[in-house]
Amino acid sequence: MTMSSNKEMLTSVARIINEFSRYQIESKLSSNFDFEIYDVSVFPSGKDHTLSMWSGRETPALLQSANVNNLLICRFDLSDDFVKRGFQVLAVNNPRQAFAVAASLLVNSSNFESRVAQGLCNSQENAGKDIYVGVNSVIHDCVLLGNSISIGDNVTIGGPGFGFVNLPNGNMLRMPHFGSVEIRDEVEIGSNVTIDRGTIGSTIIGKGTKIDNLVHVAHNVEV
Repeated sequence: MTMSSNKEMLTSVARIINEFSRYQIESKLSSNFDFEIYDVSVFPSGKDHTLSMWSGRETPALLQSANVNNLLICRFDLSDDFVKRGFQVLAVNNPRQAFAVAASLLVNSSNFESRVAQGLCNSQENAGKDIYVGVNSVIHDCVLLGNSISIGDNVTIGGPGFGFVNLPNGNMLRMPHFGSVEIRDEVEIGSNVTIDRGTIGSTIIGKGTKIDNLVHVAHNVEV
């Protein structure tokens, strides 16, 4: 899943390269310098004009279905392979590190709105029917709720996960999280539970799952 494209999230390859210079990240560009980016996506299923990353040590086998009209951050030693296949490529030593810097340029405060919910929330956007939410629970806008769900007190669902990258200049940068949380039907969540949103894709709590009190579900976990 990717967040929908938003003009307010616009950045460009030129701006990313400039940010890399600021953090002393070496890179090699095989793309249009003015190529515009509106969102992030999971490789290889990215939509047009999105930012994605491949941190593997080998070229992935399933490239025939990959969209070449987005910007791919990958390792230096794999860049030629992707360029030959028509990809817009930004090669670096550490793709995860570089992706964190580039994705930070796309962060928009509207992606991190939340609401404190209590009682029934059947009218909430992205929510099904028969949902109960306990006292002082926070449900962020990136959360998709199914039907017949019970959420206890002091629960936080959809906040960013714990993820940082070390930069060449010695600083640490928080990895932006653009993903979602999917709470499917007939789920029960105890009190004081935290469920983090995915970095790019989804954190998924499957149908019929029961979660005890004081549980932390990290980003991109599937239960």
